[in-house]
Amino acid sequence: MFARIRMIGAAMRETMKVCLDVKKSTDALLRSAYGSLTARQYLILAAVSEFSASASLTEVARENRLSTQAARMFVNELEQQGLLNVVGSQSDDKRKITIRLTDSGEEIMRACPESYSEIDHELVKERLKKIMFDADRFFQEWACSFR
Repeated sequence: MFARIRMIGAAMRETMKVCLDVKKSTDALLRSAYGSLTARQYLILAAVSEFSASASLTEVARENRLSTQAARMFVNELEQQGLLNVVGSQSDDKRKITIRLTDSGEEIMRACPESYSEIDHELVKERLKKIMFDADRFFQEWACSFR
């Protein structure tokens, strides 16, 4: 059982390295085109854009699978870069803010294509499903080994 867990673990480490390489390449591509924009920041902009260019912090956090604290950190960075505007709430609850794309943020979202025809999206989805299945199996077997 431990040999199988080690084998799955090795495959997971390789998969995670590939994912990190993709993120690094995406960050480099976005930075070359838009200055300091990272892949995660792009996803924050995309989340706001999906909510008709105006979203709550909770919506942005949920869409990006982040805590509201982490989402606020990214929103603050993007606000400093002039890509988002943050409008505070009328109440004392600082979590209740409205986030809007600035003209510059909207320009970036218009410039980024929705998809590329040469990418086989179904193949990418299948690979991601396999990665998630392998990750789930690894963590289940690893947890069972401690019982």
